[in-house]
Amino acid sequence: NRSFFEVLLESAKLESNPSLIQIIQPDTESQADQTIFVSDILKSNYKITSPNILPTTLNTPDNSLPGAGYVDIDDVDITVFDLMGIWGFGPDPNSGIPDQKQIETVLSYTGHEKISVTEKAIIKEYPETKLDLNAIAKGYAVDEVFHFLQSKGFTDFFVEIGGEVQCSGRNQLNKYWSIGIENPSGGNKSNQTFAAIVYSDGGAIATSGNYRNFVSIDGEILGHTINPKTGIPILTNVLSVTVLSNSCMVADAWATALMVMDYETGLKKVTENSDIKAVWILDKKDGSRCVATSVGAKIDDSIYEIIS
Repeated sequence: NRSFFEVLLESAKLESNPSLIQIIQPDTESQADQTIFVSDILKSNYKITSPNILPTTLNTPDNSLPGAGYVDIDDVDITVFDLMGIWGFGPDPNSGIPDQKQIETVLSYTGHEKISVTEKAIIKEYPETKLDLNAIAKGYAVDEVFHFLQSKGFTDFFVEIGGEVQCSGRNQLNKYWSIGIENPSGGNKSNQTFAAIVYSDGGAIATSGNYRNFVSIDGEILGHTINPKTGIPILTNVLSVTVLSNSCMVADAWATALMVMDYETGLKKVTENSDIKAVWILDKKDGSRCVATSVGAKIDDSIYEIIS
């Protein structure tokens, strides 16, 4: 028998009800803390409360932001909200390509070093700075649901939110869970839905790529991965990165970070970190594609050549 759980997000106008996100079972102290944390970030971003101080109690090690310490924070910067906006992404996107002055203005108040975390608050150096946790949000939510179900005694189950996955045990056929790595759009095998399959009996998987979330500006296609150091969308031959880890939030954050890097730099980072494995889909110079894997990352049924 299989059980299905539905998580509902109640929407409301931010001005009348800024607490837009409620986490499952918010009657426990840690979950209530996280609800306050998310709500106060939203209120600060939209200047409903003090734009500089976000009162909160963070239920994370050393009162750090969720995800901090798991990836190079220079590559996953949670202050990129306005950078995304000027390139046409997010809830209030601009139109057209931003000029260098616009980019420099936003960069002046962008950067993780411009926020600090205390026991009771997140403090922003500049009121204009807005926080964007999209790089870890789905992965974090998957982990919360996964741990909740695990605490209720479930051993064979599969949690998926927006393509990010955490699974345990076996499926209803008593076989490993099969997770497809989506084939990026375009290329000469666009009729194939999946580029490869990962079979798993436990662990988390997250994928990041520029092939779904993009904008067309003056005829130029731009992906949604913005380099937080330059303020400009990245241009590499990396079409997607899939990361395997024990935590979906960690996998989610690393998938985003690795999309900012070229393949060689990313492979070096993954090789140095025993907590993650990765699978890249790369665009080759001749227009074909290939799949690259780090040590220990196992895939099956790849439609592209696998390189090591």
